[in-house]
Amino acid sequence: MNNINPVIGFIGFGEVAYNFASGLLESGIKKIIAYDKAASQNSNIIKSRANELGVEIKTSINELVENSDIIISTVHGNVAYEVAKSASEFIKAGKLYVDINNTSPQTKLNIANVIGNTNAKFVDLELFETPARVKQKSYLLASGDGAKTFIDIMKNFEMTPNLVEGNPNKASEIKSLANIYMKGIQALTLELTVGAVNAGVDLKSIAPLIVKPVANIPAEKQLSFWILRGILHAGRKTAELDDINQALRDWNTEPVMMEATQKRLKQFAQFDISGFFGNDVSLDDCEKVVEKVRELSKEKGIEFK
Repeated sequence: MNNINPVIGFIGFGEVAYNFASGLLESGIKKIIAYDKAASQNSNIIKSRANELGVEIKTSINELVENSDIIISTVHGNVAYEVAKSASEFIKAGKLYVDINNTSPQTKLNIANVIGNTNAKFVDLELFETPARVKQKSYLLASGDGAKTFIDIMKNFEMTPNLVEGNPNKASEIKSLANIYMKGIQALTLELTVGAVNAGVDLKSIAPLIVKPVANIPAEKQLSFWILRGILHAGRKTAELDDINQALRDWNTEPVMMEATQKRLKQFAQFDISGFFGNDVSLDDCEKVVEKVRELSKEKGIEFK
């Protein structure tokens, strides 16, 4: 294992691998190789990208793994486990296997176990932004028994993932939770859009109102703001949603997301948390309020699902 200037091997050479490779080469990595099944099927895009960067395309996973110090899997999530199994047949102790694929935390754990059986080290690497602009400098989280080694090596080439302690798939668990918010926002925005179009309301008049509640709140406190607003005012908001959902129906819009929102808020409304804290709550009290919900749920025998 060359820790000074390792050979990077990408399994899959799509957008993520191409942009990472470009940035790493600019930052001093001397050799990058790749294997992509599509290349053997005469994919001009992959071959063109490889030629542009001087990346050598290998003809098999075997060849890729044996000639790499750090193997980075950038394939479709539905084949990530099978790819790891194939790589595990050839990988040797001392090498790093890095999985950056969008897949479930359980799949990441399965991959970690497969790689662990080879005595190689595993890294669950999670990407939180499109790398087209900042390439390998993108915001990343890393967990697994190889994460610290990976970070120590790659910081020399301007790739600086944040280390996440805990289970080997902990980074994936965090990303999955973040995706609840991101995908939920997308779906809510689409429901708002359908409602606005059907109501004949210009979206430009709504856009400034969306960001206004958190406009002056530091980014690291915004989640606390939404959690506190949801828990402390759950009862009032549950009632308000009766009118909001009816308005959507009046506009011939099915309140898919809003009915689910009402159901979730109703779960918290039964605790009447505001009665314990009143109005004297700051954003720094978020964890204390969440802990009170957990305490009351145990007392009342209520299981959240």
